[in-house]
Parts: sequence; C-alpha cells; structure tokens
Amino acid sequence: MNDDRLIETGALALYRSENAHRIQEFARLSNAEQVIAGDFETCRNKYVRKFQDILTNFDALGLSVVRAA
Repeated sequence: MNDDRLIETGALALYRSENAHRIQEFARLSNAEQVIAGDFETCRNKYVRKFQDILTNFDALGLSVVRAA
C-alpha cells in the first residue's frame, strides 16, 4: 500500500474511532456509508494531519504502521 493510501485509510480509521457515537447514529440510516463518507469529508484534513502526526511520532520511536495482508 502506498503512503497516500495508508494515510487516507488511517485517517478514516481515526475518524471512526474518535466519532464512534456519530457512527452508531449514522448506522441506523439506510444510506449510512454515504452519510459517514460525507461527514468524514467535512473534517478529512483534520484527520489526515492527525494521522500523519501519529506516523511521524511512531517513526521517531522506531515504530512503523503497516497494513496486514
């Protein structure tokens, strides 16, 4: 997985983690994934920056984030 895809996937996972209560509310809707995607887009840059910061801090500690196969 290239870095951009990892960052995008990580940002979405971080968004879902930090907004679990909203995700639960959205899950009740018939178009839940569309609503979640739209909500994520409104704050996408914030979560991309946060995830990039996490990766930078992990790298400084000698850790890395990889996607399991």
